[in-house]
Amino acid sequence: MSVKKKQDDNMSIGSDYESPHACELCEVSFMDINENYEDIVRFFIQHNILKNKIQCEQCLNMIQLNQRDLVFRCSGVDKVSQKKCYFFKSAKKNTILEHSTIRIKPFFNFVAVLLFLKPPRNKIYREHLKLNNATFSIWSKLCRDILIRWNDHHFKKIGGKGYTVEVDISNICGGSSLILGGICRETKEIFLHPIEKKFSSMSVTKIVEVGNEKTGSYSG
Repeated sequence: MSVKKKQDDNMSIGSDYESPHACELCEVSFMDINENYEDIVRFFIQHNILKNKIQCEQCLNMIQLNQRDLVFRCSGVDKVSQKKCYFFKSAKKNTILEHSTIRIKPFFNFVAVLLFLKPPRNKIYREHLKLNNATFSIWSKLCRDILIRWNDHHFKKIGGKGYTVEVDISNICGGSSLILGGICRETKEIFLHPIEKKFSSMSVTKIVEVGNEKTGSYSG
């Protein structure tokens, strides 16, 4: 098994950036989605971040999502009292978007840039997404914590004899912690692991190489 440090990419959010697909189940890429509000909402629905329909908590009728305002508004009539139902609920309730201080489109673009572009990203966040430093720090830390929790619940070894694992280090929240990440070229499986900032990229790569000599794989 070989371990390769990923090359630096000089990517921007411009129209000439040919990005990967948003996920392996999607037929559209990040650049196809990022400027279209309706596509972003559909993406969130397809990935169960937002619901397209819910049952009214008062009259039990099914309510369709108003995709423009991201709300559920019931207009049904109670079968017993014959009174019109005025039930109302935000589609963002109990989702990551509930307490967001940024709109849904900048939020989608924020996460996409975080996933697809290598640091430094500050200029893109500031000039293209119009995010201030405080918002950038808060959402970067939140997304970092989500990635680590996701990895903790999907623990597995990657790589092995005859496989190549690319590793890289990223600081996505501007604090004292970094994330060591790796992807197996052949299987596309990944690992994520938080590390202290005092470790250099070269030393961490060496640690992975030594680990692979002994085990044939690296576990995130």
